[in-house]
Amino acid sequence: FRSRDNAGATAGDLYKQTSSGWTQVAFGRELQFDGATGEVFAGDAITGATSGATATVVRAMLRTGTWTVSGVGTLILSSVVGAFQNNENIQVAAVTKVVADGVDTAITRLPGGKVEAVPGNFGGTVATKRIFGADGVNKAFEFDGTNYIPIRTGMTTDTPSHVTVHRFYLFYSFLGSVQLSGLGLPYSWTPVMGAAEIALGETVTGFAVQSGDTSGASLAIFGEGPTSILY
Repeated sequence: FRSRDNAGATAGDLYKQTSSGWTQVAFGRELQFDGATGEVFAGDAITGATSGATATVVRAMLRTGTWTVSGVGTLILSSVVGAFQNNENIQVAAVTKVVADGVDTAITRLPGGKVEAVPGNFGGTVATKRIFGADGVNKAFEFDGTNYIPIRTGMTTDTPSHVTVHRFYLFYSFLGSVQLSGLGLPYSWTPVMGAAEIALGETVTGFAVQSGDTSGASLAIFGEGPTSILY
């Protein structure tokens, strides 16, 4: 894929290579949720109990809590009909699963930034291969070849500059802060699920996974001064 600003430099676009050349990726919509009482899955058809709006779930991203206790996260949507309302129950087959935390909004990218991206697979099948990226201007993202998925970590300024996948964790850097997701859970950024933060004390300039076996592989974390090794 390629990232570039639009002609007026008012937004960031994404293009993918196809048999007919470079094609712009169409961004979908997203709906924030809280109050989860049941798990939502990719492919589910959802309905707003108050608005009657409908959509298909492309990605169900649980960020904190669990699917049955205080779950908070994002639903990435396609085929949206109508407009979801704030605080309405979101249902699957007439059963409430989550509560809308705001209205559904269009996914967009700001112009600028320098994209850094790495491959990763947290699902274990060929179909779950993804690209994970950061650019220092927008939220972290995942791209599966079709869908552009913003990833929220919960940071106040949620615009990481560097990214890597190491030992089944997703890593991002925010100035001098190195953060990693839950183990095997690239959308989960709560310590309850294994997410953590390492305060490096200086601005991170990059990551590099080092060779080793399953128990000994390490991660080089480059800073403006010394290089640190995470074992």
